[in-house]
Amino acid sequence: ELLERDKPYVDPFARNLLASIARSVPNFSEKAKNLLVEISAKDSSPRNRSLSLNDLISLYGLGVVETVRYVASKDSAPENRYFALHSLMRLNDPQLRPFLYERLPLEPEWTYRIRIADSLLDRLGSPEDYRVVQEYQPQEPNPTARSRIRQEMRKFTPPVPSSAMPVPALLDTVISTNHQVFTYGWIGDKNFVNELDNALQNARKHLTRGDSTNCRKEVETFQEKVQKEYDRTVDREKKNQPRDKRFVTVEGWKFLYYNATYLLDRLPKKK
Repeated sequence: ELLERDKPYVDPFARNLLASIARSVPNFSEKAKNLLVEISAKDSSPRNRSLSLNDLISLYGLGVVETVRYVASKDSAPENRYFALHSLMRLNDPQLRPFLYERLPLEPEWTYRIRIADSLLDRLGSPEDYRVVQEYQPQEPNPTARSRIRQEMRKFTPPVPSSAMPVPALLDTVISTNHQVFTYGWIGDKNFVNELDNALQNARKHLTRGDSTNCRKEVETFQEKVQKEYDRTVDREKKNQPRDKRFVTVEGWKFLYYNATYLLDRLPKKK
């Protein structure tokens, strides 16, 4: 009644009651939720919008993810957009990756564009995520943001996988990454990719048989081949020589070398 009486002004006391009603009064919980959604999206007060969104997230989590995405992309207050974006990450929104891809060039606040790029690199960190940031960086209109994103790309290493990820899944990740970085032009040529793939497929066969020692040897062979070709590629660049058809760029090296390292860290060491 207070909310209806004072429209379009939202009485703070009435707004604060909505979360309690949604939590404790079943007959009115849905109506209270809908009012919180309306306030979070449409109220003239940035603080009311933020507080209402926070209540919704606390009460419903991923159940209000569409509202959280709306605020992250449409709210006029930059701090509210960032709060909503951070909440999507905290909620592990299943659509976080495509949402960040969309928001990176569209976010009006340059400091938040940096944070979106950082999230793609440090939180998600797949070859696809890196490539999206790599292609966006030269187009960033703010020079400070452009420089900062470039620095983050230089410092980037693929995120360490969760310890809960099984070793076979880690190996499959390295195998798929090998083909993905070839598609992106970060390694060449096809024969080299096949050599790397053969080592990984042999590693998989050994792992399937329970032979983690020989699995480790094959992964080490893979890593050594990557390192050798990367060193050759860098050496040719320093001498201003044209790139050989067999090469590994810094991007390909980071994804292949580090992911192999993460896999080796989970395999028994040689005695």
